[in-house]
Amino acid sequence: MCNVIVAMRKEDYRQKMLTLLSDENTYEIVKKDRTNILSRKLKDLLTDGRKKEFISQQIYNKLYNSDQILPGLPKIHKPGSPLRIIISAIDSPLYSLAIFLHKIFYKISVDSFSYIKK
Repeated sequence: MCNVIVAMRKEDYRQKMLTLLSDENTYEIVKKDRTNILSRKLKDLLTDGRKKEFISQQIYNKLYNSDQILPGLPKIHKPGSPLRIIISAIDSPLYSLAIFLHKIFYKISVDSFSYIKK
């Protein structure tokens, strides 16, 4: 199923996410949120690249994403529409960098004799 919009109350979403994350067999409570560290390291890397003129200010702005989210989608085909965590990098701090690097590596690998074809 695709191209579906689901509207739900914020409190319902929050409760479903808390229920999902309370499964101690699947998830472990961490003492410190590592997302801030990841975002800071990305900013440091991009700032260094900008200072050394490896990337332009425009590329820097495109690659730096300070959004920090843990997205979840409702399983609308199941009773009660439980949530599932999305294993996706979209809107994560490293998403733009991954796309940028993919484009560079793709250009290099297309003419290569050994690469993985989708």
